[in-house]
Amino acid sequence: MEYNCKTISYNRMNIGPKGIVRPLCDGCKTTDCSNPIEKKQSSIFGVTRTTRLFVRGEEFYCVVECMGYQPNV
Repeated sequence: MEYNCKTISYNRMNIGPKGIVRPLCDGCKTTDCSNPIEKKQSSIFGVTRTTRLFVRGEEFYCVVECMGYQPNV
């Protein structure tokens, strides 16, 4: 199922009170999601991490709100 999501460009650095804001998809356990989510490696402040990002063409986005989000507990 394709869920409605609010995304922001991954190129835009987002820092919150707890540090760098991570995409919701990194901690989501929804199994029926058919949004174009892909695992991508990126380096932030010299630390390489694998992150699940929303892909549109050649652009990558962080999901910050999603109707189908179910947190991994």
